[in-house]
Amino acid sequence: MIRIAQPEYGYLFLSILPMAAVLIFHFIWRKKALSKLGEWNLVQLLLPDYSRGRSILKTGLTVVAFISILLGLVNIQTGGAGKMVQHEGSDFVLLMDVSNSMLADDIQPNRLEAAKSAASQILHAFPDSRFAMVAFAGSASTLLPLTPDHAAVQMSIAGLSSGSAEVQGSDIGAALNEAMKALPENQNRYSGIILFTDGEDHEHHISQAMQKIADAGIMVCCVGAGSESGSTIPLDGTSLKNDGRGNNVITIPDASVLQSIALKSNGVFTHLLSSTHSPGDIIDRLEELQKKKFDEKLFVQYESVFQYFLLPALLILMLETFITTRKKPTLN
Repeated sequence: MIRIAQPEYGYLFLSILPMAAVLIFHFIWRKKALSKLGEWNLVQLLLPDYSRGRSILKTGLTVVAFISILLGLVNIQTGGAGKMVQHEGSDFVLLMDVSNSMLADDIQPNRLEAAKSAASQILHAFPDSRFAMVAFAGSASTLLPLTPDHAAVQMSIAGLSSGSAEVQGSDIGAALNEAMKALPENQNRYSGIILFTDGEDHEHHISQAMQKIADAGIMVCCVGAGSESGSTIPLDGTSLKNDGRGNNVITIPDASVLQSIALKSNGVFTHLLSSTHSPGDIIDRLEELQKKKFDEKLFVQYESVFQYFLLPALLILMLETFITTRKKPTLN
């Protein structure tokens, strides 16, 4: 495919016709002016060194160079044609808790950063699978729909923060429902949800969501973040979250909730205790999912080819300077 990257310079092509008209008029006027000196054949004898053909050649080269420069200015680009590439893999939703409790630093640097590191490890373990990203706290939203573009998924993981959710709190049930929407329908044997959270749940909607997941046969693996002793919640680097009566809030992970979710959905649970902890058990379990074939349309990036016009224009202009309008001397 071909496209014009700088179409605003296209109006300059309108100058080609006036320029050609001026050059033609100049040759006609010059011939008429010389004809006033006498018959054209006799005038040519008075100008033995002048080559009309060389003069036309020089003018033609200048016009060609000008057109080449214009083609370089509009920056013609080639590529961009889509091609289909077939993959074989599974579909996964990375379901990330971004509530304030995930800022607790009982895992260094905090629970959220450790969960993001684990998510990246899972992403890299399945290079041929598709991933979606859902973030939740008191509400849940799909940040990235299902895609085979792992670079985009990694960027989405890196950009996660406590501001990724519109409402603070913790509603795991709503999050699981949102994750189900991100997966293709009627293809559950190829699909899995990976839930990253500390297990705190304020809305108590998990049972209803888990019933839907069990009916659909979707596997849910859980990554629990946080130490058993819990931690305070830093909010802005200088203050801690309190209960409104001056008491610091202590967030304690609820592993039992996550173990129950994993058990009911034929998944596994792993306890994340550090930012370098490997979610190997989850990767092994996800490997057991059936793989399906799906097509991915890749787009070749456009490449500029202006150099193929500007370089010839430069060479043509250099050549034109070495061409004279004088005929080559003849040897008698």
